[in-house]
Amino acid sequence: MKNKNTKPELRMYFLVMYNLSPIQQGIQALHAIVEYFLKHWKDKEFWRWALRYKTVIVLNGGTSNKGHHSEYGESKQLGSMENHFQTLKTNKIKCAAFYEPDLNHSCSAIAFLVDERVFNKKDYPDFESPNPKLFVNLAHFNDEVAWSLLVEKEKREYTRKTGKDVVFLKEFLKQFRLA
Repeated sequence: MKNKNTKPELRMYFLVMYNLSPIQQGIQALHAIVEYFLKHWKDKEFWRWALRYKTVIVLNGGTSNKGHHSEYGESKQLGSMENHFQTLKTNKIKCAAFYEPDLNHSCSAIAFLVDERVFNKKDYPDFESPNPKLFVNLAHFNDEVAWSLLVEKEKREYTRKTGKDVVFLKEFLKQFRLA
């Protein structure tokens, strides 16, 4: 584990539309970081990332659809990019999105900062349910309710130690692959 007085390393993560060329994914990510800057320019963590780290991770965020009806009368559907943006905001993650005018104002990129407690699995491992074999009292193995309560207690303790935002981002980011 790292020194508690050391601030964690930061990376700027981007979700980009899946159907863009690699160069366009990079350009849209740049647009999103400008939006992030305009929205969060007073944030100390942003400046710490910009001055010290500058590392970016570009991930495939899927589709974009602002929720319009199709010509076939299907119900209004949001694309995965819009859903991801809403999920980040709902979980109080500082983020910003860029809507590309040349792509019919599609949500082409989303930017958000991630600290190493999320991506450094060696020093900050993911939550794992306790191994029942480690417990001496075998009577509880057959009691699913007792076991699930124990797992929930362990997860709450893990969340308290690592932070709600870290736990959320660890789970959220598992669904994405590099663009």
